[in-house]
Amino acid sequence: MPEYDGLRMTDLRARVAQEVPELVAMHQEWTYWDFKREWHHERSELLRDIICLANNLDWHTAYLVIGIDEENGYIACDVREDPNRRSTEDLTDWLGKVPWAGSRRPQVVVVPLDLDGATVDVVTIVQNRDDVPYYLEKGQGKLRANAIYTRRNNTNTPVDGSATRDEVERLWSHRFGLDQAPIDRLPALLRDRENWVPESQVYDTQKRCYKFSPEYTIEQEWEEDRDSPEYYMLNQRDPTPHFKRAEIKYYGTQIYDDLLVVLDGGRYSSPVPEWSFIFWWGSTGIDANVSYCYFNEDSLGWRLHLFLYDEDSSEARTARRRLLDMVLVFPDEDCRQDFELFVQENRGEFEKRFANAKKPYVPDLPDNYAPEHFEKQIKQAQVLRGMLDEYRKAKQPEYVPIRTTTDW
Repeated sequence: MPEYDGLRMTDLRARVAQEVPELVAMHQEWTYWDFKREWHHERSELLRDIICLANNLDWHTAYLVIGIDEENGYIACDVREDPNRRSTEDLTDWLGKVPWAGSRRPQVVVVPLDLDGATVDVVTIVQNRDDVPYYLEKGQGKLRANAIYTRRNNTNTPVDGSATRDEVERLWSHRFGLDQAPIDRLPALLRDRENWVPESQVYDTQKRCYKFSPEYTIEQEWEEDRDSPEYYMLNQRDPTPHFKRAEIKYYGTQIYDDLLVVLDGGRYSSPVPEWSFIFWWGSTGIDANVSYCYFNEDSLGWRLHLFLYDEDSSEARTARRRLLDMVLVFPDEDCRQDFELFVQENRGEFEKRFANAKKPYVPDLPDNYAPEHFEKQIKQAQVLRGMLDEYRKAKQPEYVPIRTTTDW
């Protein structure tokens, strides 16, 4: 199951179309946007602009807007015939050959934009917290090796200079998450699973702390009063329902908690997936609608899901695969809602597939649970899984594999 960690191209283009005309109308440059009348003749000058904007201290996706004449009232100049014009593919290929320190480079997308009847190019520079500051391992043109360049208000760091000590400190602090609230640091800390260690080496404990910031702790406790099965448990080898509560604390203060489902007799645990319902237009009554469970990959719950997964255990791999056979996974909430719209628009196809789906196996349940209720939910999940595969194939070009520092 691939992990989506990026922007949708449609969202990026929409944001550029919204923001850039407003920035041009301000008749002013700033830390995360810059104007050029034409494409650069010298690649080292283009590289300097990209690095300075990528290291902007507002932590904003940056815009190098090419085709704006600052000296003549910030009018738009058409760049379609510019001999130095470059595409996203051109810049990506070139930047991939630049000797970046640590092989960490910003990612760029060129978005053509119609502005007052002229086509301008917006070099959209995506900043990722895990990679800043961006700098060169070897000099390029006048750019020096190991020098850190950024922007001070509307001005690039001098090519023969470097960022100030305070600016460098802010960039590295951003890289290590020191400028974040405790809960905002959690996704990065949970990615570093190997450095979560038992709080006590003497007693058997479910409590772990982060080795480099032991003020962060995770503890699991059994939920004894929960014993209701959900449909996604029933294809496990041991479908008996068990639950735990995971609590993440910072200096003893709980900053996040989640209900965990313990699958296959304890072989694998995961946060309980979210529920959603697809309502058919013009239909009434709950029986006329579709219910399913899902994860969004940009959520803290999904990050905890990956944290708890032991890929070295064959039993955990099997239990997780069986879980994800029953649960839908989306890159983000916008994609999930768009998929629901896709299903609503293809109601006839859904109902045909549902009618033709085989009756699933449902293990013995307590007398107060109706097998046909779970059979329906399992069939719905299977049909939705198939439609999700088709939706992804149709929508995949809208995604670019870039991670952003800010959620904009």
